[in-house]
Amino acid sequence: MESFGQLLRRLRQEAGLSLAALATRSDVSKSHIGNLESGVRQPTPAVARALDKALGAGGFLVAVAAGADPVKRRTMLAGMGLVLGAEAAGGDVTSLAEQVRQSLMASLGATVDDWHEIAEAHGRDYMLVSAPELQGRLLGDLAALRTALPENAALWSVACRLSALEAMTSTSLGDPTAGDRWWRTARLAASRSGDASVLSWLLGREAFRAAHEEVPPLTVLRMAEDVEAVEAHAARAWAFARLGDRRAATTAIGAAHRALARLPVTARPTMYRMPTWRLGLAEGRVFALLGDTRSMWSALAEVPPHLTEWVAQREICIALAESASGDRPSALARTEAALAALPEVRQVSVVRSLAREVALVEPGE
Repeated sequence: MESFGQLLRRLRQEAGLSLAALATRSDVSKSHIGNLESGVRQPTPAVARALDKALGAGGFLVAVAAGADPVKRRTMLAGMGLVLGAEAAGGDVTSLAEQVRQSLMASLGATVDDWHEIAEAHGRDYMLVSAPELQGRLLGDLAALRTALPENAALWSVACRLSALEAMTSTSLGDPTAGDRWWRTARLAASRSGDASVLSWLLGREAFRAAHEEVPPLTVLRMAEDVEAVEAHAARAWAFARLGDRRAATTAIGAAHRALARLPVTARPTMYRMPTWRLGLAEGRVFALLGDTRSMWSALAEVPPHLTEWVAQREICIALAESASGDRPSALARTEAALAALPEVRQVSVVRSLAREVALVEPGE
């Protein structure tokens, strides 16, 4: 078990802080921090709290400084999480409870089944909650999961899924660079897991997301090549439609439906299994580009009215068909109305990219 000094040095280095920088942030002198890290001195409770807060350690430094055994450390972790969380969240009890839960997850040694349940919950939440809210939960659980990974290789598939969700969430919030890094992390985790189904889902999901983020069609085709996931077939369909290859696009849509039919049925929408209505949205976009409005309307029929972000995508898809047919004024007005009806927190990068596609598509494309 790490000593206080060892833990302090590790947390400081992981935060990318020099001794001087941590001294400025914590109001503890540089020399004193150096003596603590080397073990020459031991911290007082006040110094431990100051350093814990400066490093965002969630109370763990305080617990270690107090010499608590593992059970007492977990108790103190929850208590300090309440204090620090109240300051960070402005008294928001929901945020506070989530911080405590994540801290305890890191300490209590959740089972593989626990982590799979958490991953499933995040997959469902992605369809329902805002990107900022989801990101806070994801990052906390990813941090807690990190401590369990070295002891259980079965958790790499969970790490893959959560990293992919964080990749999409980062991009949705306007940080594509972070998104790219999280996609790389997800690919590494998928490889470590040895789970072919998880890797296939990941590669398909990445290609599908690229098709919604203004990535060139030929690049999307390369990303989806030889991947048999539903999302990969849907991504190929969009790319072929953008290239004007009607036959290949409709063939890919058919392959997507067949792949979806082979998956087990789920009671609630999740990012790990594309719902039929979500594939319908992708299909509608393809038919809009191809100028087949009859097929487009049929594909868009089942979008749930309570999922506002996807209702907006449905309207933008219709606008895309109007723009492709040459009715640019109506298309732009419909797109503007769809965005205006969507809360700002839901106007993520995918929605904005689809809106730009309406303005850029050429009639007859």
